[in-house]
Amino acid sequence: MEIYNAQYLNAYFKSNEDLKDYLEREMKIVLPSLPQRGVTTNWLLKVAREEVFVLPEGKYQHFRGRLHKKATKQEIHQFILDELKTIGTGFDDECLPEKSWLLDLLYSINSKHPLFERISDNIPREFPKK
Repeated sequence: MEIYNAQYLNAYFKSNEDLKDYLEREMKIVLPSLPQRGVTTNWLLKVAREEVFVLPEGKYQHFRGRLHKKATKQEIHQFILDELKTIGTGFDDECLPEKSWLLDLLYSINSKHPLFERISDNIPREFPKK
C-alpha cells in the first residue's frame, strides 16, 4: 500500500473505523474492533505501511476454550512477540487491545502454545502396565 500521511487520509476517512474497515477490506486482514486502546490513527498508518504484524483473514481463528493458566494482557502480548520474532505488533504494553483479541491472535499464530494446553492434555491416555 502506498505511504499516506494522516492529513491526506483525513480527507477520505472520517473516522478510524472507516480507515480500519478500508484496510481490512483492501488488505484482506483482521484487525481489532474499535474503539480499543492502542488502535489509533498512527497504529492504523503503520498497518497501511506494513510496519506491524497483521493476520490474513484466512488464518484468523477464534479461541473458544477456557484458559487453565492465568495470563495478563501483557504476558499474552509477550507470547505473541516471542512467536513472531521478526516483526512486532506495534502496541505498547500500556496500550494493548482487549484480551480476547490478543488470545485470538496468539491462537491463530500457534494453537499449540502452552497457554492453550488443557489439563487433560498432560494426562496419559493409557495406564502403565504393572
